[in-house]
Amino acid sequence: MKEAGYTSLTQSFKTNEDGTPHQQHSVATFWKSDRLRLKYHAHRSRTLTTIIQDSNYHDALIAVVNCHLQGNPMDTVTRVKQLQTALSRSKRLSHHGLVVCGDMNCYL
Repeated sequence: MKEAGYTSLTQSFKTNEDGTPHQQHSVATFWKSDRLRLKYHAHRSRTLTTIIQDSNYHDALIAVVNCHLQGNPMDTVTRVKQLQTALSRSKRLSHHGLVVCGDMNCYL
């Protein structure tokens, strides 16, 4: 992706005491580095929130919440809470638009 002009940020892993990853999933957000610049990022257990500045559109700030929500089909409340936490945090950040993407692990 770097050769195509993209920069990325991968969600940080929490580790166990022995140094092995605590979680087996991760998300990554990619953007075109000639146009977009990373201004902020926050890593949560199942979400990665980034604020990206668009230099071609009046320096607009775009919030991206990239998710890999809880996969248990019976655990819908947990998925809602995971997304709700990320959205409430992004609401406190300065941005002009919001994109929510990723693996919601539910039927639409």
